[in-house]
Amino acid sequence: MPSPKYNPAELLNLILDEANLAIRKRHVNAYLTTVLLASGARTASGEGSSTDLGNTKELVVTLDVTAVGGTTPTLDAKLQHSPDGVKWSDLGTAFAQKTGVSREVKAFTQYHRYVKAVYIIGGTTPSFTFSVEATAKE
Repeated sequence: MPSPKYNPAELLNLILDEANLAIRKRHVNAYLTTVLLASGARTASGEGSSTDLGNTKELVVTLDVTAVGGTTPTLDAKLQHSPDGVKWSDLGTAFAQKTGVSREVKAFTQYHRYVKAVYIIGGTTPSFTFSVEATAKE
């Protein structure tokens, strides 16, 4: 019987090298899911941190409002994108204004490398618990 070409440690290293190469080339996971804004109660306007989407070709973003409080509360949320992470512009149209619990999904096929969520909260003592999640596809 011929002896094995590789010992177990060498074989494991070869497998790990191939797996790392596939990950770097993004052949393993063709989808990148990222949280642009983690779920949380917010009472003032703000924005999330930017996310590098690399060279993806399709973006699906979900705004999920799970709780609302205050008198006549309003939430205006939109996405912004940037080619360099410095100069930002609005991406498509904003989400519809939210005044209650709701969920909205938007899809984009043309956008720059960096994306972030921006939101304005209005009303009397308003409170919105919401999140924004994005899934990008190569």
